[in-house]
Amino acid sequence: MRKLLFLFIIAKVIAQAPPSFKLNEINIDGNFATSENMVLYTAGLQKGQEVSSEDFRRAVKRLWELGVFNDIQIHFDGETPEGIIITIEVKEAPVLGQVIFKGNKKLKDKKFKEEITFQRGMRIKPNFITKSIKKMNQLYMEDGYFLANISASMDSVGSGKDQKQDITFSIKEGKKLKIKDIKIEGRNNNFGWIATKAWIPLPDFVRKKLSLLKLRWQLKETKIRSWWRIWAPAYDQKKFDEDLNVLTTFYRDEGYRDFSILSDSVYYEPKKRGLVVLLNVDEGNQYKFRNFSWEGNELYTTEILDGALNINQGDPYSQAGFEKAVFQDVQSLYMDRGYLYSSIEPYFTPVGEDSLDVHFSVTENNEVYIRNINIYGNDKTRENVIRRELDVFPGDLFRRTLLQRSMRKLSVLNYFDPTSLSPNVIPVDEDEIDLDISLQEKSSDKASANVGFTGIYGMTGGGNLEFNNFLGKGQVLSFGFNVGTQVSVMNNYGTPGKYESFNIRFMDPMFR
Repeated sequence: MRKLLFLFIIAKVIAQAPPSFKLNEINIDGNFATSENMVLYTAGLQKGQEVSSEDFRRAVKRLWELGVFNDIQIHFDGETPEGIIITIEVKEAPVLGQVIFKGNKKLKDKKFKEEITFQRGMRIKPNFITKSIKKMNQLYMEDGYFLANISASMDSVGSGKDQKQDITFSIKEGKKLKIKDIKIEGRNNNFGWIATKAWIPLPDFVRKKLSLLKLRWQLKETKIRSWWRIWAPAYDQKKFDEDLNVLTTFYRDEGYRDFSILSDSVYYEPKKRGLVVLLNVDEGNQYKFRNFSWEGNELYTTEILDGALNINQGDPYSQAGFEKAVFQDVQSLYMDRGYLYSSIEPYFTPVGEDSLDVHFSVTENNEVYIRNINIYGNDKTRENVIRRELDVFPGDLFRRTLLQRSMRKLSVLNYFDPTSLSPNVIPVDEDEIDLDISLQEKSSDKASANVGFTGIYGMTGGGNLEFNNFLGKGQVLSFGFNVGTQVSVMNNYGTPGKYESFNIRFMDPMFR
């Protein structure tokens, strides 16, 4: 609309003035915070200048790019012997004061400020409020609040050049909605043990329903709220995205290598008083393996690689099973012979509608040796305690199986957080690496106490204190005691006898 108005004004100027003319007088109107000199300098117009219609177009474009004005118009006011008179009328964009959020309880101000770009003193663009409300609504929908209602108002603060506009977003969050239905369109195949057995006499619609239930089951965090599942979680966008990946993995593990989700949407259905999840999928064909071929393998024969792959002709395609067979089972043959930089690249060729030929391109590279093993994070545990659990040593040929076994042995010690037991391989050159083992220690000490009653000893009690990894040497030191009253035994004074026991245990793994 603004561009049409501008073209109309330019057309008016051209109609009332010659194609090339001189500017005799330039008036500026509508500017408060912006100086006239700034307007003239940016427009590139000055008194006495010979101008054409193209100069006016450029002037409006430059002023608009300044980012200060919401509206710009050039008026033709008259003509004198010395030239024409024009007025550049501008409407300044208001200056932002504060942004205030009211009514938001589920989403905090910080969340909005992370998504909406603004700062005090900036010029408020015409679409700033509209875009901000759209982003805020999107945040609420991602969190399950599809009925959130957001409005905005502007209030003037100050006057003259110091005037600013405070924007207040008033929010009615509504309630978090539950999922009432999950629809999957584009399904042509059956899933689940019962639905896939042709010998079981079932109507087609029953098979389709059972298959839909099987697919819905794959969506672990996106569940339909029903009377028997009253604790079903509300809609969550992040968990929904994760579930879509889970559904894709399920299909590809069932042989549908080309499966894709064409579109997904979540919308509010007033009749159901809840959300409906709609997925449009393309299942593709279900594949099985036909032939395998290898190239680049010199260390191992094709027969050995086929045996390690352990996939036979006619086996159904499974993405997870295939990746394990190639990148764990076959790759381990090379990794355990020091070929750390070996790679296996599979290439698929569909044959017909249901078969796959797979060609493997093997790049063996060269053997790699361990130069140094660096250990970090052991503030308490002595380094020799860690190294005696390792089955890999500097100067050894790299072997993945030995490295994995070493990490398991460190985990069994229970001195370290298991999630930290992931060694980093640092390349040194083409045939040497360093191993960096970064550990995160945890406490493994134990304390216990007990109280009991028996017919023989009456009341009993005791305690035990055990220090694992004592002084960081991997040693175990424990103290224990027990006390009780032996009712069946009387002393010379006719009172029940008492017993006490105390034990100390020390163990050094070096002498096991």
